[in-house]
Amino acid sequence: MTSLVIVLLGALGAPDRDRAAEIARLEALRAAGVERLVAIATEASGRARSLALRALGRASDPRAIAYLRKQLGRSEAGVAALAAEALGLGDATAAAGELARVAVSAGAVEARVAALRALGRVGGAPEMAAVGRGLDEREPRVRAAAAYALAQLGRRRQSLPEPLRARLLRAAEDGDR
Repeated sequence: MTSLVIVLLGALGAPDRDRAAEIARLEALRAAGVERLVAIATEASGRARSLALRALGRASDPRAIAYLRKQLGRSEAGVAALAAEALGLGDATAAAGELARVAVSAGAVEARVAALRALGRVGGAPEMAAVGRGLDEREPRVRAAAAYALAQLGRRRQSLPEPLRARLLRAAEDGDR
């Protein structure tokens, strides 16, 4: 992990490198770093925002999860997708309902894909219907994310109801329509 952080920091310019290093230090603090990570995610943009949101997701602190849940409703380009992705990085099972709503919404494809992928990691039986609906979408990225989520649910030993299993198999046979 340390070598990856060093490589990533080396690819950034000095101000970005300093901000990324600060975010890494705050993430290492876990709960103690959440308040400052929220401030960075709120005030920053671009790479710094992305790093801060991901750090909040890995923190799995209730305050971090609450902040990320609020970000799912943001219309600003990419923020909802980043928040959904971040929620899938930690133990955010409490956010599964909101992730399911984003997954079946008419919102940005990137946010829907990220929500479906996150549901594969934190979702459960109540969210399977939303994930299954993704298999019927016209957008290939949404269909692929739904299939991925169902596969992840299976890896987590969540049993798929027979109708959903049949739809997943049918989607796999159809390929990319």
